[in-house]
Amino acid sequence: MTATDHPRIYFMHVKKCAGTSLVGLARRQNDRVRLPEPNANAIPLHPEDTGLKNDARWIRFWEWPLAEQKRFIDDLDCTFFANEGRITKDFERMEGMFYLLCLREGLGRFISHYRHFLRGGKVSGDLSEFIETPEKNPGLLNFATYQLSGRRVAGYDPVALKIACRNIDKFDHIVFSETYESDVQVLVDRFGWGRPEELPKRNSADDDDGVCAQLTPEMLGRLAELNASDVALHAYARRLFPRP
Repeated sequence: MTATDHPRIYFMHVKKCAGTSLVGLARRQNDRVRLPEPNANAIPLHPEDTGLKNDARWIRFWEWPLAEQKRFIDDLDCTFFANEGRITKDFERMEGMFYLLCLREGLGRFISHYRHFLRGGKVSGDLSEFIETPEKNPGLLNFATYQLSGRRVAGYDPVALKIACRNIDKFDHIVFSETYESDVQVLVDRFGWGRPEELPKRNSADDDDGVCAQLTPEMLGRLAELNASDVALHAYARRLFPRP
């Protein structure tokens, strides 16, 4: 594939892994990248839902038969698709599509998601309270595993992890938050994207909410247990897509 080609890229946007920044970079490419009308982070809308673009409505793209997925993609006539939905089974690759994923180390992703919930008033801001009663906010735990398997789990779940790992096997490239700059450079070089002097960064925040100040070794250990599937999933992805 040459830099002058206009490939189709399907981006599985795992939340709080710098995916919004990646969508922002794609949006800057003008004639090289065409994005559909976004709902949240450029999630494609089903044609019959175009009047609902301001609603948080996720399409079940990965649950459709492959022929329906392709028909939907062709109708949009775009080259970059981002989806914050979830994969609920082993998905079939579409011919001619480049599958892209973003991932972040399990605890770092959890802390970022926790802060997101904190800004939205969904959690109290007391991490010790969450650790004592994690069932009150199960959506925070192992969210990458959830998006890549369709199963909500706490702790280590070998069934969900196996599904998520099988799905990761089918992606062409992963942008890791820890190696974001160099991983994005791979996309720039492969697809001929223009790269700004400073990569866009969205949804990033300093520790002005005091969350990191609360962390103790004991808390980190407990959070690692609660998010053990995500920790294992990230480790698997790093082995599958090693970095220097």
